[in-house]
Amino acid sequence: MACSSSFWAQMVIWTGRDPTPLSRIREYVKWSRERLLHIYVIRWFDPSTEDRMEKAQVKVITELLLPHMNRWAVLSMKLLHASSLPCPRFDLVGHAENLVQLDLDFIVDDVVSRPTTALSPSGEFDTPKLEKLSMGGVHFRESYVVPFPQLPTPPQLHSVALTGYASPRVPFAPVDLMKALLPCHKLRSVHLENLQLDIGESDQSSLLWLNEFIDTHFGDMSGDVVEECERLLCYPSSEQASYIHCSMPTRAPPAVEFEHGASYVDFIDIASPTTLVHYLTHKGTSAHVVTIKHCSGLQAEVLHALAKPTTMDLQVPQRRLAGGPRGASQHLGGNGPHN
Repeated sequence: MACSSSFWAQMVIWTGRDPTPLSRIREYVKWSRERLLHIYVIRWFDPSTEDRMEKAQVKVITELLLPHMNRWAVLSMKLLHASSLPCPRFDLVGHAENLVQLDLDFIVDDVVSRPTTALSPSGEFDTPKLEKLSMGGVHFRESYVVPFPQLPTPPQLHSVALTGYASPRVPFAPVDLMKALLPCHKLRSVHLENLQLDIGESDQSSLLWLNEFIDTHFGDMSGDVVEECERLLCYPSSEQASYIHCSMPTRAPPAVEFEHGASYVDFIDIASPTTLVHYLTHKGTSAHVVTIKHCSGLQAEVLHALAKPTTMDLQVPQRRLAGGPRGASQHLGGNGPHN
């Protein structure tokens, strides 16, 4: 198999217990010859929530792979600690001319954002072909937001997934996040999860038009942040949108509301009936299909609020109801014509 370079272009490197020896990684790189590399750095399953060796292991692996950056096609790291991951423009520096997918994912979010004055990027991480990006909110801010606009976000991005930001001493505003995404004219999907962004006194006139249809997915997000992000995106319509365990907005709605919505909308794990009614009436009325899953907030008062003609097809898988009334599917099925 050492003679077949295509076999070694798919590289899986294990960390944690029984990690992949560095000598074997060197062999992988050598045997792959000049082929593009699909690199997956994955932590062995372990119920432990602490790994003091992980950061050092990943640092050595990264340093071994950096000289071959021009051959990276996929770099996907799925580790325990966010602090173990390399950060673009700090630890990942160079010209990754063939990289199309970058995943820097974690289970435990243990990084804290640093003030702008404390950041000193080592150089530029050039990824002209990058299409898919998944990383933590803290590293995204430090890599692509703080230096903006001198170091723009990769222009070919189709999909962005950001997870985790909880640094109140270093505010991260939705408008700064959207400004960083603004150059990505091919952007089609934005997935934001557990980002505690600072909306402050937002300027209601600072609308940023991306002029594209963008699917949005919000998970564990404040309702106020969701509203602000959607206002800034200001897309006319999209194919899909999902709201997972999001809270009720507390701020007054903007003076000028823009019509936008998705054809397929999912509401998942929403416990409050009032919150569920809000999302259904503000996010679901223009949808063709609305799906409710695991929402214990699906109570009688929600059904009464929806007891009026509508053209949307409201799908509630009965086997997935959590705390909803029996026969809810039948009651909802009579709300209006189905498409």
